[in-house]
Amino acid sequence: MFSVNNYFHIYIPRLKMKCYTLFFSLVLVGRINPGYTASFTAVASLYDDLISRSYRYIRPETDLNTATSVGFKFFLTNLQDLDENTGLFSVAGFFEVKWRDNNLIWDPNSYESQSYMRIPTKHIWIPHLILGNPYTEGVVISLEDSTVALYENGDAKWSPADSFQMACDADVSYYPFDSQTCQMMVVPWQYDANEIVILIQSYTVDTTYYSENPQWDYVSSTLYNGSSVNALYISMTFKRKPTFFMINVIFPIILLGVLNIFVFALPADSGERVGFSITLLLSIAVFMTIVADSLPSTSSPRLSSVGIKLVVDLTISSLIVVCTILGLVIHHRDDSQPVTQSWRRLIKVSKTCRPCKKRQNNGIQVGDAETHSVKDTEKLGIPNDDKDDASWKDVSRFLDKCFIVIFSVVLFLANLSFFMDIVAGVN
Repeated sequence: MFSVNNYFHIYIPRLKMKCYTLFFSLVLVGRINPGYTASFTAVASLYDDLISRSYRYIRPETDLNTATSVGFKFFLTNLQDLDENTGLFSVAGFFEVKWRDNNLIWDPNSYESQSYMRIPTKHIWIPHLILGNPYTEGVVISLEDSTVALYENGDAKWSPADSFQMACDADVSYYPFDSQTCQMMVVPWQYDANEIVILIQSYTVDTTYYSENPQWDYVSSTLYNGSSVNALYISMTFKRKPTFFMINVIFPIILLGVLNIFVFALPADSGERVGFSITLLLSIAVFMTIVADSLPSTSSPRLSSVGIKLVVDLTISSLIVVCTILGLVIHHRDDSQPVTQSWRRLIKVSKTCRPCKKRQNNGIQVGDAETHSVKDTEKLGIPNDDKDDASWKDVSRFLDKCFIVIFSVVLFLANLSFFMDIVAGVN
């Protein structure tokens, strides 16, 4: 049944593939087609002669005990997708494959100086190439109805283009400041090292026709031969552009952690403390779900730094909720229950450690305890810090100040560890 969803997921990719194929064809024709200089009769005669001497399934060597040397060069045109969650690595590009066909050599003087000819791949030998690490199913590297460029000395040049989808094991340890290195494995199918020798024309990917990806920056690449398998490996490294994730993920996570501490600044009698702290706890849990959905379900080689930070923030937020509830329990404790001596000492020490403040009431300055007597200060309505009386509300206020200091230090150390881990990993 036709649906809009099926249209976008099935027909749009096919249309994109046709556009890429047309683009590659125009590029390749412009790159390697020197044009025909002879008459139609001479070119047709040369074409018939080459077709009669070509064999599709026999390697183009005079002595079949000699291996055929095949040169490779890869042109990258676009990074289509790099999905860490599914492990999909998709690029668009084309190869430049060269070899020498010793059976297809001719004298240009016999064909009106024609030194170039294009032969369809269905009439000539070409190396059968497949992807060694396909994402879903086996992929044969070929271009439907493509041609091979032949030259008078037997040199052959073939440029298959396609959209290649490979499997890639992503390392999200430092997400979203990560770099991913993925490989494309090209294998000469049904030929071993004694029949085909892989030669590398360029040890880096050619990015002449490369168009930038909005999410990833191209960093580097390398081409090398396999040590145990007769295959060509193309390794490409891309670095994520982190600005979007900084604004939409990292900054809100840090902001939620800072807001968590201000729960102890709310008045205990407002009735909003528990609701505020639980709301922030649920917000962090939502961010954990969002980040987890964009990362693969694996802990190899290690968990991502963002995931670890979210777990730490969730733990801190949970402890803040517990401390908020305990503080409210102490705040609303009945004053008929006397405050224990240990709490009295702590409150007295905290008042003693506070810097001396000058208070002013009705133009009378109160600073030194020796200036006014206890009785005078009580008449003025000024609280006497030297009195040993302490209520449970005083204990609650003392705990709020302690919690603000403790959790501020813990949150600062957590954020500092997160950024140090990111910097160490990126460098």
